[in-house]
Amino acid sequence: MKKLTAMQQMYDSMLKNEEKAFELGLPEAGGYQSARILAERLLESEKQIIIDAYDAGVRTNHGIQTADFKHGDKYFNQTFNNTQTK
Repeated sequence: MKKLTAMQQMYDSMLKNEEKAFELGLPEAGGYQSARILAERLLESEKQIIIDAYDAGVRTNHGIQTADFKHGDKYFNQTFNNTQTK
């Protein structure tokens, strides 16, 4: 079973609230839209941090000293559900 990062959980919750706000015509709907755009950028940053940390840990744990050993992206995709942004 895949997991969600805390940022992904917040993003998914925010999307639901944004949809409801637009459906109800609430004035704060625009604020949700602005927050969503920022959250999408932060999700990409979070993903890269996780990938980089995984790759650094693999190099350290196995004594590999090459920058070409990149499996963090595979780890991220196998471990965490991707939200609607990617």
